Amino acid sequence: MVFDGVRNRSVRWCSMFGFGDGVRWCSMLEVIDEVESMDLGACNDVIGELSRNELVDEALALFRRMKDQDMDLNVVSWTSMIACCSQNGKDMEAFEIFREMQLAGVMPNAVTT
Repeated sequence: MVFDGVRNRSVRWCSMFGFGDGVRWCSMLEVIDEVESMDLGACNDVIGELSRNELVDEALALFRRMKDQDMDLNVVSWTSMIACCSQNGKDMEAFEIFREMQLAGVMPNAVTT
């Protein structure tokens, strides 16, 4: 595999991958699955790109993984996922994530609302 040896590195370098190619982003998700240390900013970037490529289920899976790993999600993380859902026809999921954000004590910003 092209990504052999990256297992213990942060995925912050992932933004170097080209945008707009759904296949490439699916490959990026394979890399993220193998990386032990995920960077919040890089994961937020990946969610945004998955959204642009209409890969909402993949973005949701990554977001859930971020939560499961107890990452300290910020308003950008939550807003990125809410926007991903709402911009791709998953309004109920967007609302549910917004409620989760509120329960987590994260205050919405001007973009979120």
